Amino acid sequence: MVRVIVCYDTDSEECRVRLRELLRDFGGCEVQYSVFELDIPPGRLSELVLRLKVLSSMYRVHVLVIPLCSSCSSRSMVICHEDYGERESLEREFVL
Repeated sequence: MVRVIVCYDTDSEECRVRLRELLRDFGGCEVQYSVFELDIPPGRLSELVLRLKVLSSMYRVHVLVIPLCSSCSSRSMVICHEDYGERESLEREFVL
């Protein structure tokens, strides 16, 4: 499995909805409004990138895909205020 962070920016609400659906279909967890975290097999990552390219040809969108090595992934953390509420995360502790 490869841990991947996907960030996107678009002014199209339709594109945002399609991106969210696509990333959730691939098992992604929304960690920020336009940031998803996924644990995905390498072959599925290629498929995801292809689908993202298709969306980018249809909409004005900027997508950043960041694969994380296991060392970087294990050192990452989520920091938020206790009143912010819980967000989905892939096996990660919240640091308050």
